[in-house]
Amino acid sequence: MSSHRLRRIATVVSTALLALMLIGPGAVLAAPPGWLFENMANLPVTVSPGADAGYTFRIRNGGKSNIAQLYLTDSVVASPTYLLSSRSGCQTSPVLKCAFGALNAGDSIDITVAYATPSSGTAFPVTFQLNTTGATFSDKGGNSHGDTLDLARSTALNGSKDFAGGFVQTTSAISTDASLSKKNPQSSNVTPPVIDIPVTIEDGITTFPGPGTTPCGTTAAPHCIGDWAKLNVNDAKTGPVKVILLLYGPSVPNGATVDNITLWHEGSTPNPITTRCGGTTLPIAGGQECITVTKVGNNFQILAWLAHNGSIRGAY
Repeated sequence: MSSHRLRRIATVVSTALLALMLIGPGAVLAAPPGWLFENMANLPVTVSPGADAGYTFRIRNGGKSNIAQLYLTDSVVASPTYLLSSRSGCQTSPVLKCAFGALNAGDSIDITVAYATPSSGTAFPVTFQLNTTGATFSDKGGNSHGDTLDLARSTALNGSKDFAGGFVQTTSAISTDASLSKKNPQSSNVTPPVIDIPVTIEDGITTFPGPGTTPCGTTAAPHCIGDWAKLNVNDAKTGPVKVILLLYGPSVPNGATVDNITLWHEGSTPNPITTRCGGTTLPIAGGQECITVTKVGNNFQILAWLAHNGSIRGAY
């Protein structure tokens, strides 16, 4: 082999070795992390404008290799109103940023976080981002190829007076429009039994929102009064729940009285609920669902203790 050809081969080999040295062994051997998001949920899926929107998810290392450094950030340019993490290392001010350290293969971290939504609009979007560099979400130059993972979520905003809800952090009642009239014949409110849960209530519904056919005009509820309302408290994981329906008196038929008004509740047995609350009924744990019906001025109030979620409506 000629010396010229040998020199040419040596030059090619040397150039290749130099390129590998410049790239570095870490880049040559690096592989995308085995991370993934699991168990994602909005808490709840719809909230009132200005209320808190909650999110829950699990971060898991589903790969075969450990992740040396794991960080979590998000797209919201504000501090979260609530954060619960199964691993320490998070800061909430001025924005969410978590430095979890190593996440070994098979390990996971559970996150629940909430944010205040704007006072207007139709949706509240948020993107959570995992990275291995510690860069903030807006730091476009701080990440290299393959070291970020995004989770995009969006919560609907419902500004109707017939809707109230959000990720509640107190046990104060939330209510639909309390100004009763012919155009608004019912106000509905629910008292969260515990804090830090999703709660929604909606009324003004004229068509039966439950499964099957409407019970109105049947032996179950021969005379329905007021609006249909839909209740969702922590996806039925927490109870009993206190609910109050206030019915506009002039819209209630003359045949309805505090003694014969009942409450139809999806999934209850018996149905409608006729039992009046007493010492052996709810809110005592394990008691039967019950109601208390009173007059408030010219209006009728149905106070109910319910064991589960679902559609509800006054009847007699």
